[in-house]
Amino acid sequence: MQYTEEIRLAMRFKKQLEKEIDEPRKLIWRWDPKYSLHGLCPKKWDNYLTAISPSAYVAALLPFAPLDWSRDDAFVDHIEPDLVCGGRYHPSDTYETYSDQDVFEAFDMAANTFKEDRHCIPIPLHAARYIKVGVFPLWVAIEGKNRVELYEKYKKPIPAIVTRATYPDPKDLIIVRARGPWNVHYLICTDNCFVGYGPSSRVLAYPNVSLPLLEAYGVKKEIGTFDVLAIREILAARRKVTCSQMLS
Repeated sequence: MQYTEEIRLAMRFKKQLEKEIDEPRKLIWRWDPKYSLHGLCPKKWDNYLTAISPSAYVAALLPFAPLDWSRDDAFVDHIEPDLVCGGRYHPSDTYETYSDQDVFEAFDMAANTFKEDRHCIPIPLHAARYIKVGVFPLWVAIEGKNRVELYEKYKKPIPAIVTRATYPDPKDLIIVRARGPWNVHYLICTDNCFVGYGPSSRVLAYPNVSLPLLEAYGVKKEIGTFDVLAIREILAARRKVTCSQMLS
């Protein structure tokens, strides 16, 4: 499937970011160089694994993606878990006496129990709710975030109610690399339908995962003006992503 490897790379990178946030902080005179220079936000929930919000991460990975879930055009599908931007599994007090296998089987049984909706269409009773982004094999978890790791562990597709989000055509997008010592790239959208009330130019927080995907999609690149202070924008964008932590 086209773009699959680029999506898997981006999902692995999200897990890497979450693990970096979970690592103990090493302060030098009350200052943590890794957090400041990498744009990391401190861990918010001490007793839980850090999980970056899927919507926040995908908004940074693919700016201008409309991430609104709608029941009107939803359909049932089974999704490979390594292509889903989800959360992290952390047993709650309710399930602490059960094994991962027990919890997974309970999840899977509930998700594969069907009932009829108001249109008499059978839908899974406790299925996840995901958004598929454009033509990419990328699904964003709205509900059912924390089960993604369990399904990945047991190598089973996730039953989900899916809705599609249109992504801008590559001809309406431009990648601009700012001149200067920093590896800062912006994505510009010329289609006002996707820009909405936000800026038409948005910095790529993580060009190492966004650029391979956008370039494979066919987005053209340009060289912008010299901007030695562009590093401030990319660090602010990274802090915005890593501060969007769920209570998983």
